[in-house]
Amino acid sequence: MWNIRVVKESTDEGDIYNICEVYYDHIGNPIAYCKADASEGNVQDLQHYLAWMVESLTKPHYKTTDFKKKYANDTE
Repeated sequence: MWNIRVVKESTDEGDIYNICEVYYDHIGNPIAYCKADASEGNVQDLQHYLAWMVESLTKPHYKTTDFKKKYANDTE
C-alpha cells in the first residue's frame, strides 16, 4: 500500500519539505518513501496524481526519521 505525503528532511541548511510516495507495511506502518514524480501517460492521470499531491498538504506530515529506508527501492 502507498499514498502521497509530505516528508520533512532536516539538513544543515534547514528543513526541506518534499512531496513523496510513502509505502506502508501490512499493518499500515510507514516503511519507505521516494520523491514523487509527476509524470503520467496522459493528462487525466496527471491531473489525478497532482490532486493527490495537493491533498497531501492537508494530511499529517512525516519526517525522514520515521522510516527504516530512505527510498522505496533501497535494499539496506
